Amino acid sequence: MLITDYTSYAEVRAALGLNIEELPDSMLALELYSTGLQFDLEDVAATLPSEYVVIAAIALLDRSAAQQKLYLTARQFATYASASQFFPSLPLLAAKTISDGKAAVTRDAAAPFKQTIEACRAKFQETRQRLEAAYATLHATTAADAVQLPLLFVVAPSTNPVTG
Repeated sequence: MLITDYTSYAEVRAALGLNIEELPDSMLALELYSTGLQFDLEDVAATLPSEYVVIAAIALLDRSAAQQKLYLTARQFATYASASQFFPSLPLLAAKTISDGKAAVTRDAAAPFKQTIEACRAKFQETRQRLEAAYATLHATTAADAVQLPLLFVVAPSTNPVTG
């Protein structure tokens, strides 16, 4: 499983406010982060990764509304779950000052990425709740959906069929 099965590297970088030089694809492709994402998905539901793969293989127009909701929610959740794995190293990844010789951008050094981390954590929790709800909706069965089987019993006859 790769992160790109669920989200793009660009979306993870966008959630963190980083560019490709600060968080290259080669770092995002490390197995450590794919494994972390798989654990996060399995924490929601043990079968979620395999169900996502099945739903992703279904053509868009052939998916049910519940399948499409799970698919989209899982993709958004994967973005924030992947981004959250970079919180400890985030201040080390991003340069304080970026300059091309003419223009320069300086990041706040007092509390680097504090607001970004808080916003990503909030979106992670929000999308996790949405994903749990979408998963529950997909697996919900109502009384109308359940098949009613006739109730049959085996009983001894009250009279002897031979002698009457």
